[in-house]
Amino acid sequence: LILSALGIFGYKVIVLDYPLRPHTTTEVWNIETRVRFDAKGAPIKVNMMLPQSGKTHSITDEQFISRGYGMNTRKVKNSDNRKVYWSVRKASGEQVLYYQATVRSASTGKAAHKPVPPTLIEIEFTEAQNIAAQSLLGEVRARSADSETFTVELLKRLNQPHTGDQSSENIAVLLGKKPDLTRKLNVAMQILALAKLPSRIANGIRLQQMVRSAKITQWLDVYYLNEWHAYDPVTAEP
Repeated sequence: LILSALGIFGYKVIVLDYPLRPHTTTEVWNIETRVRFDAKGAPIKVNMMLPQSGKTHSITDEQFISRGYGMNTRKVKNSDNRKVYWSVRKASGEQVLYYQATVRSASTGKAAHKPVPPTLIEIEFTEAQNIAAQSLLGEVRARSADSETFTVELLKRLNQPHTGDQSSENIAVLLGKKPDLTRKLNVAMQILALAKLPSRIANGIRLQQMVRSAKITQWLDVYYLNEWHAYDPVTAEP
């Protein structure tokens, strides 16, 4: 028990950068997600994506509140993401499931383990879309110098208004009519895969003080230089 306690203490101080001196503070956020729905006496299965620790923040405590439900967490296949799965044989009336987590700023001065390079996603373009994608890929490569500028240029292209020129026509072929953000992200990921750059869609919230009903946002993660880099899919800002 003593060794376990010392191990936990050392992890919190060395890895999570817990303060030891009096009057020393560290940033902490408490996140709560609530799933509410009406049940009609049938079996129920609910799953929800969970936050994960990264290079800037760490999940230090999690609680799952679900009266009468079975619950388990596991990693999503071929992904670094985690999900919680709730299930019950029969339920009626209003149902409320809670997830609570404590998030702390991670120490940036400590060396982190080198992540395993992710695999590229599968290309799902049609023949016509593939021709348009190859053309757009060449244009973006010509106007970029590295992986960062390539990603920024690509996102800007996918968000620019239609002008009627050949480049805009290629983008229209890829995106289709009235594309939503998820469609733009999927196209961006496939073009990044053509450029041999692994990518993924990330979902989350911005950590702020005293915010209720925080809006879940999407952004694009691109893997290069042995780590993930986040980009705003609308403004293209890293």
